[in-house]
Amino acid sequence: MQKTVITLSETNRRIGSCHPRARLTDEEVDLIHELRETGLSLEKIARKFDATKGAIWKITTGLRRAQTVARWVTVDADGKRRTVAGEAPARAGKSVDAVAARDLSNALAAWR
Repeated sequence: MQKTVITLSETNRRIGSCHPRARLTDEEVDLIHELRETGLSLEKIARKFDATKGAIWKITTGLRRAQTVARWVTVDADGKRRTVAGEAPARAGKSVDAVAARDLSNALAAWR
């Protein structure tokens, strides 16, 4: 039986790429933040991710996709939650490691 790990907020709602309506993965949202910090315009970022400029603005300002993971839960293929997989670390102060920096550099070079 296939199991999936989902992320939940403090109010036990699915968040991030685990949300049923999510169009972007958590990695793509992180990349959007990094691209915006490097000075890329909202319009260029929106084109690359096939999203609206408004959606990108809401992500970069924290109006969307800014929830903090409270816990992970394992879900069976039948959709029933089984076990709490653990508490999430605080997301604030997240550092970019060398691999992420290299990926960002490659993405910027490809898009310009």
